Amino acid sequence: MVNLLSNKKPYYFLSLYLSDVSMYLLALIISFLVFTDSHLTILHEGQMHIRLALIMMFLLIINYTHHGLYDDKRNTFNDNDFMAIIYSVTTVFFISFIIIIAFDIFNSVPAKFFLLSYLLLIILTAGARIMLSKIVIYARNKGVDIKNFILFGNDTFDLVSKIDENKALGYKLVKKTNSISELESSLNQADIVFISRDNINSAMMSLILKNNHITWKIIPGIFNLVIEDINFDEFRDCPVMNISSGNAAQDYLKKKRIIDIILSSLALVVLSPLFLVVAIIMKTTMPGPLFFKHKRIGKDMKEFTIYKFRSMIIGADDKKKQMLDQNEVKGLFKIKDDPRITKFGKILRKTCIDELAQIINIFKGDMSIVGPRPHLKDELPSFSDWRMMRFNIKPGLTGIWQISGRHQLNFDKAVLYDLYYIKHMSFFLDVKIILKTIPAIIFSGGRW
Repeated sequence: MVNLLSNKKPYYFLSLYLSDVSMYLLALIISFLVFTDSHLTILHEGQMHIRLALIMMFLLIINYTHHGLYDDKRNTFNDNDFMAIIYSVTTVFFISFIIIIAFDIFNSVPAKFFLLSYLLLIILTAGARIMLSKIVIYARNKGVDIKNFILFGNDTFDLVSKIDENKALGYKLVKKTNSISELESSLNQADIVFISRDNINSAMMSLILKNNHITWKIIPGIFNLVIEDINFDEFRDCPVMNISSGNAAQDYLKKKRIIDIILSSLALVVLSPLFLVVAIIMKTTMPGPLFFKHKRIGKDMKEFTIYKFRSMIIGADDKKKQMLDQNEVKGLFKIKDDPRITKFGKILRKTCIDELAQIINIFKGDMSIVGPRPHLKDELPSFSDWRMMRFNIKPGLTGIWQISGRHQLNFDKAVLYDLYYIKHMSFFLDVKIILKTIPAIIFSGGRW
């Protein structure tokens, strides 16, 4: 196990998955053996019970993941993890209880079997994770899985002494500085940088975003403790805000493209009747082409042609030059009651049907289902320094900007939402954004 922690973290997390699955199966086996009088009843409907057991195992892993039990964190097993196990197991057993009642198989699954499995699963899973934590602590004491860190700033809650008190975290101080230039030149020696919130300015923001391989831990001020989501996991009396390294997010990009191809292919087939209706209405009510084609800036600043169902009159771009003084959004060109939009175009925009043509861009590989907003070339002057980081991934059909007020957002806040997504993108975040997009469209928060 010690070797698994030496530059082979994925194998360590695999051992966590295997441990949790093994403890789940062990809890069921022990409960099965204890209630020998129930053997014949349970075996009689074996296939049903096997299906139920597999469903429970699948749901259990999802719940463990949701509660952060597979997160890459420095603290070892503690009361937060124990409560996460209880929450997860309780949720899964409650769902299973509903299934048992719905399919009328309660008689073949005795309540005492159900209760013993529940208790054993919590105890065995917690016990196995405590053992794994002991191995991690032993490995770190031997110099394995040590993280070098830099401390930036003076007002950092006497962090060095607190780290010295928590040897199990496996931290090693390599530098303490107040100079940004000195910090930048020392980053090649560090895995983690601790910095106080008050020391974050434009130069520091740029440094954080450019060094994606570093995990940045922000020590918040008193005001931030009141208004922001703070993590107390590592030091109970010294809260930190984590900006994790982007390695996990970058790994997800490879899977993200496969998901985009599959979902865009299905969407083109499923939505083809809707597209046909839109095309017929447009051809009978609006003269001109079906699609609006325009150049946008994509990943790595490369231009691509974006597709939309046309919602404006012919010559809308020429009229835009005459309307620049009417713009209502800094950094973008947006007018609430744009006279260039046709009657049917207003319906298309209100329902976001006009944007569904971008599924073609997703299939081609120009865009992704979820990502930052695709920007125009003439909007580039508004991007400078750290704001350029939002072009590190493909733009999306929807994104955090879509579900968070859209054109009601100011420019910098919209860019920060994009950068947040780039740093934290994952399958579960994408699903969450997609699910929130539909109600955002229905309630039309900021859409114009």
